[in-house]
Amino acid sequence: MMSISASFAEIVVDPIVIPLLGGPTIHNDSPQAYFATGLTVLLIPAALLFLWQTVLCHVLPKKEMTAAQRLVSEQTKPPAISAFQLLYLPVFWLLRTAFWMSGPYFVPVYAKKAEGLISIDNVFRVGFASAAVLLPAIASIVSSSYTDEKSGTIAAAVFYALGAASTQVSNLPLLLAGRGCGNIGTGLLNTMPEAWVSSEIQKTGADPYGRWLSKIFATAFAFDSIVAILAGQVAAVAAERIGGPEGPFQVSPLFLALAVVIIGLFWTDTDVPTDKDGGGDAKQTSNGLSLQDAANVFASDTKVLLLGLVQCSFEAATYLFVLNQAQAIGGAVSASFGADSKVPNGLVFASYMTATLLGSCIYGHLSELRCRPEGILSVAIIASAVALGAVGTLCSVESNLTGLTVAFFVFEVMAGLAKPSFSWLRSKYLPIRERSILMTAFSAVFNFLVLVISLSNNLIGDAGVWRAASALLVFAFVCLLQLRRIARQEAIDNAPRTWRRVRAKWVSIARVMQIRRLVQGIAKQAASEGIE
Repeated sequence: MMSISASFAEIVVDPIVIPLLGGPTIHNDSPQAYFATGLTVLLIPAALLFLWQTVLCHVLPKKEMTAAQRLVSEQTKPPAISAFQLLYLPVFWLLRTAFWMSGPYFVPVYAKKAEGLISIDNVFRVGFASAAVLLPAIASIVSSSYTDEKSGTIAAAVFYALGAASTQVSNLPLLLAGRGCGNIGTGLLNTMPEAWVSSEIQKTGADPYGRWLSKIFATAFAFDSIVAILAGQVAAVAAERIGGPEGPFQVSPLFLALAVVIIGLFWTDTDVPTDKDGGGDAKQTSNGLSLQDAANVFASDTKVLLLGLVQCSFEAATYLFVLNQAQAIGGAVSASFGADSKVPNGLVFASYMTATLLGSCIYGHLSELRCRPEGILSVAIIASAVALGAVGTLCSVESNLTGLTVAFFVFEVMAGLAKPSFSWLRSKYLPIRERSILMTAFSAVFNFLVLVISLSNNLIGDAGVWRAASALLVFAFVCLLQLRRIARQEAIDNAPRTWRRVRAKWVSIARVMQIRRLVQGIAKQAASEGIE
């Protein structure tokens, strides 16, 4: 029997460490063993960080903490924040469960239904085009209702359910319409729940610096990776026992329905008063917004425009990764293990989600250390640009499996860092009244970017697509640097005003303490004289 040390060397060191050190590329016996190794390498640090943040940091003593750190760590979460967190997280995870269930079966079900009718690439392009054209209009219609983000979240579930239902038919127009509904539902799903919880928490005034909101987003995306892995298992059972690749799409609407029930019963209406346009119209609310309102915000606030460019570029690069990684991995597996080798899609998907979990846990740890989300996002974007740029080079190299997997895992870790960072930045810079329409405008733009680059695939080739994704990330990094520069300059300009407020507060506290000492002195004097 092989010793433990020898097993570890063959499973971990050979396929991962040796190629990175310039040694010969030695793989395990099969793609399954190779990707199981990658999953293990990612799972160990992710599990340790996750365990630390959820259990150990609340149990172990805090003797090494300074007084200020101990004071911050012992701050009690306001009840209003806890209430909205309890309402937001279950809905978010239910919606994401339905989303993730389609992951491993997305391509197979459309390849089966569209066979002989239309190419699978054109099916996806129809979806992106539908979202780019229709999503802002639908968001505008939704925002004209009284419930705004609440009804937008319900609309996300309805559109996504229609997309799932369309996979049960073989009629091409219905299939394409369903793909469009699915992309629109995804766009609303990625914007409306977050807009709701951000608006509701900001209205309470209980989290002026966004500290608790940042923790909520970190928790949401950390557990989202676990939800994705569990959803993949549920989807596998549905595919095996219900109806092949269509099975997961038959089950996912159940999770959507449960989310809609919770929203309808417990979510509050997002009706945000504002004193905009005149300063005294307390009846003006967030209802009735249009693309013109979003355009006005972009024109008047450079920070919002820059944030939109950063998000659109990063999301477009992410979707290009999702659409093209399977082909790249498949070619590398065939080159490394033989043309008959099959890619273990379940293990690959689990590895990606574990890498995302690792990134989210790192974000949670960095936020505890008071690292700024803007700085975290800067590192995530530039590292992602380097990773995808490397993929563009590795596509032309034979037996490039190790390089591709390392690059893809790095990108997924950075995506785990970026998602909660983006959520925090949107809560900071996007005005409450126009938040939902602005976020859907972002989604429409990145769908358009993905569509344009996808249509250019025949012209620029696979390597060109990866380089285009890397270029988008470099552009996002430049825009983020400009955003940070403007925000820093505004902070400097506002420093005198902020100092005056802080000084006034300290003067008030000093007066209260002086009065308190005076009262205590009178009480002591009265006690010493025997006066009750």
